[in-house]
Amino acid sequence: MSVWTASDKFPIPDPGPMPAMPAWAVEAGTGGAKEKADRDTRWIGDFSDDLTVAIALHEWDEAVRLVEEGDIGAVHSSDNLY
Repeated sequence: MSVWTASDKFPIPDPGPMPAMPAWAVEAGTGGAKEKADRDTRWIGDFSDDLTVAIALHEWDEAVRLVEEGDIGAVHSSDNLY
């Protein structure tokens, strides 16, 4: 036997219209996450190609600049994971 009894004395209130979804949720549902993953993959490919060429040509200043750029990019992308 339940101690809860339904009655008209305590009706459940109508919550009203649902609030709008946050932009990140809309983007996640419309392929935005896939586009970001594709963009990140292209960036990594381009970055590694440029770094490989700089090292092969002994362009050490350029190689260091690219590594520093990669460190900054990694920090910013890990901040935006979720």
